[in-house]
Amino acid sequence: MKTPARKSTADKLAKPGAMSQTVSRAIAILKVFDRDRRELGITEIAKAVELPKTIVFRLIQTLRHHDLLEQNPETTKYRIGFGAFEIGNLFKSATLESESAPLMRQLVDETGHTAQLAVLHHAEMIIVGRMEGRGPVKYGVSVGERRSLHSSAVGKAVLSAMSEQDVADFVAEVGLKKRTPNTIIEERSLRADLAKTRERGYSVNWEENTVGVASLAAPILSRHSNTVAAIALAFPANPAVKKDLPRLGKLLSAAAATLSARI
Repeated sequence: MKTPARKSTADKLAKPGAMSQTVSRAIAILKVFDRDRRELGITEIAKAVELPKTIVFRLIQTLRHHDLLEQNPETTKYRIGFGAFEIGNLFKSATLESESAPLMRQLVDETGHTAQLAVLHHAEMIIVGRMEGRGPVKYGVSVGERRSLHSSAVGKAVLSAMSEQDVADFVAEVGLKKRTPNTIIEERSLRADLAKTRERGYSVNWEENTVGVASLAAPILSRHSNTVAAIALAFPANPAVKKDLPRLGKLLSAAAATLSARI
């Protein structure tokens, strides 16, 4: 009597007749990566999912095509790609919106400035939440509006938590378009600005995206230390407010830390 073929770990995830075996195998590959296994070679992945390396290689090429995996050019090993990161952000945004509402209201009450919540999507920041400040100047920022990573506080907050390679990839792919006379358009200057952001815990945008408008933002991290969003305060760019930046930054950093612990 012929012994039934042993199912691989990946194939055990698929129910006969109900799921696609190929899709289940691809998902199994993605699930191999975690905090302790950020980069893996084909042999390591094949062993983990118990599939032949030839099959694993073809699946990896498909996942790379859709930006769900990427290859480190220095080690030739694979890691979770930007596409998977963006998909995760879409899931996180619903939780973020509900959890951030009371914190944004508190920020508005304590500072009088407009509070915003933004998530990363396709190398841009999308405003997903806002609460108008009490000041006479209204910014008219709408939910759904997009912001560039290099010229906005929310964008620079997210960039500050990315790896050096991810920042380099972003600059190479998108570039640093000048939006105002204050926009950072040189990669070296951007990296210096991001270093200051990491040191402070919040980013500063002083008329870099819109003349007359300034903002601060702090990155929101998931439990796996991935940057999923940023929370910000926007206000008129005047000397009086500039003196208050350390206090505002401290309030933002505290709000971001609270949100990071909840998502």
